[in-house]
Amino acid sequence: MAAGLRLMNPRVALFGAVKGEDQALPPYDDVMPLDLSVGGQANPLTALTLPLPQGTDWPVLSLWVATLLHARGDQVLRMKAVIRSPAGQLLLQTVRQTIQTPEILPDRPDVSGDGQLAILGRDLSADALAQSFAAFLRAANSPPSHQKT
Repeated sequence: MAAGLRLMNPRVALFGAVKGEDQALPPYDDVMPLDLSVGGQANPLTALTLPLPQGTDWPVLSLWVATLLHARGDQVLRMKAVIRSPAGQLLLQTVRQTIQTPEILPDRPDVSGDGQLAILGRDLSADALAQSFAAFLRAANSPPSHQKT
């Protein structure tokens, strides 16, 4: 299992515990994870973090998330973000294509992950998602165009 976790995210720190007590993990450097691809095609899980610009507007983020789930919901397994809003810190969570009701958290400035959207999915690109969100923000913040008829 440790080899699979290391393959998914080589930067993450791995440690073991039994009943809350630290315990060394068995060596895993020479262990290869099982090939879990279906039909010979790799479809790896991707864990990525999308930084949210300072002052990201809650309605804009929720609309982008809903749009992403509509377009690529079969690829998105889970999303989670903590962002600031006029109501306080909001927790956004999705499971598959279901967006859970946002939860207002106690205001704590030290919340880990504040201002980031964590995404677990398949065949997702952090760069493509960042570009999509940036374009969405530009469109949401641009003044409406007035066309002559």
